[in-house]
Amino acid sequence: MSTIPEWPPRNEANFQRGKKALKTLHFDALSFSSDDLLHFCLEIFLELDILARVKVPIDKLKRFILVVRSCMFDNPYHNWYHAIDVTQTVYSLAITAGMTKQLGDIEVFALIISGLCHDLEHPGVNNPFLVASRSDLATLYNDRSVLENHHCCRAFQLMLHSEIQLLSEFTNAEYVSFRAVVLNNILATDMARHGEYTTKLKRLTDPATPPDDRKIDKQFEMEIIIKCADTSNVLKPFNVAKKWAMRVTDEFFLQGDREKACGMPLTPMCDRTCQGRVALQKGFVDFVIGPYYKLVGAAFPALSEVRRKFSFSVGDGISFSVPASVGGGTDQEEIHLVFVFVRIADFQFKLVQTITHVDEPSTSPPHLPHSNQPQKTLRRPDACFRQVFGLMWENRESWNSYDDRMLGEELGSSY
Repeated sequence: MSTIPEWPPRNEANFQRGKKALKTLHFDALSFSSDDLLHFCLEIFLELDILARVKVPIDKLKRFILVVRSCMFDNPYHNWYHAIDVTQTVYSLAITAGMTKQLGDIEVFALIISGLCHDLEHPGVNNPFLVASRSDLATLYNDRSVLENHHCCRAFQLMLHSEIQLLSEFTNAEYVSFRAVVLNNILATDMARHGEYTTKLKRLTDPATPPDDRKIDKQFEMEIIIKCADTSNVLKPFNVAKKWAMRVTDEFFLQGDREKACGMPLTPMCDRTCQGRVALQKGFVDFVIGPYYKLVGAAFPALSEVRRKFSFSVGDGISFSVPASVGGGTDQEEIHLVFVFVRIADFQFKLVQTITHVDEPSTSPPHLPHSNQPQKTLRRPDACFRQVFGLMWENRESWNSYDDRMLGEELGSSY
């Protein structure tokens, strides 16, 4: 390990500005410097008043945070800013859900560390790319949750390094407990497992499920929180969500460029020649993360009282449909968008089947209305959706007034 840099001085004006939003979903990591984010990360641990109780000296924690920053690559999206954005969002959601009062000290510490390390040394490409390209990482981890296993491995290598020794005061039992939480949390962020979580949430929120089977254990709750935080760009104010949308699509398109250069099959969502940034954002909400957040809202009533709501529900069942504008206007484009976003999680139509209560495998995409077909009114408010997710619906509506040209002119792209 190279020499660990000195902890930088604090910009007090920036710190006070960010501290006001640190417990909320309005925190904008991209509006601060890299050094500012070091101080916000440390402040989360200090506000939790957790360090003395888990016997972690502040100087060791500072060294660890500095080394984590040095190990985050300069990707458009999966970088140091994303690491802190997710860490802060984990903190915000955990407080809102009352988890910091329900979990043990080791679990709280492990939850925040999980957020900080969940994408450690992310190379800017996804698991299917690493497997298809026969990368060393895919070989090392046997093609299974390649990135997530690597993030876990590197996190513990850093924590246990002789120059850091973050966990040196842990008893064996505390270390075993801490390690289990961190591993489970980070491995939960593999989108290939997304269908597994939606299925379990559906069962937990189904009134027909026996009460004893609807109890949510602490580990599952932490995994749900970190999954929400990892996909939380759509929950942020639109001016923040737009910046993250630009960055994530930049990274998608760079992967597509590499696929072309290597003669690999081109991932549909990574093809900059035919895929729209705005359409990708709409599809992600409509087909992947919106239905998931709806189930999370039903499972976690502690995430605030019902006020502003978001609903995919049409009719009496839990289902969802797509505004005609999502795919650009034509049925063919809309159906293509379904395939793109179901393939993101690599579980074909399992997500669609889960949300629409389909029991048998489907060989065709869900019905999409013709572009000139009236859309059924989406119910709002919806009694099982919580205020914490309200901005997603507002953002989804805001995207209707944007196209790729406008987004590019407003934010620009270096990629």
